[in-house]
Amino acid sequence: MATIIEIKFAEMPVGVEGGYHFKIIGTGLAKASEVYFVDAASKRISVYHFTVVDDATITSTTPELSKDGMATINVTVDKVDATPAKTPANLVRTGPDPNCPVALCKTVILGEYVNRIYVAHQNPSNYLWGVPKKTF
Repeated sequence: MATIIEIKFAEMPVGVEGGYHFKIIGTGLAKASEVYFVDAASKRISVYHFTVVDDATITSTTPELSKDGMATINVTVDKVDATPAKTPANLVRTGPDPNCPVALCKTVILGEYVNRIYVAHQNPSNYLWGVPKKTF
């Protein structure tokens, strides 16, 4: 069974697809057939394109999401979603830090599992709250 151990975001400006480049680190990912997000409005949104680098790494760009809040990133392998690892308790947060504006924050806000992140909508596209901007 495939697992998601970590999701890493590049520091970069939002691209033409309206999102950030990211890597999914895990196990058993070589036969991935889909990478998708479920946004805070419970909408399932597939990424436009993803690349399986090897059995432990997938790269892609975030799709535009419809609502601010917690979103889930999923990978489907052999018709089953990969199992995410739990986020270390000291890193779990439920929302943005009001003292850290989007442009200045240096951390991604994580949910209970490593594939849960907080996204904040800013026109014209969604931005992941707190993702610094530069490429991998």
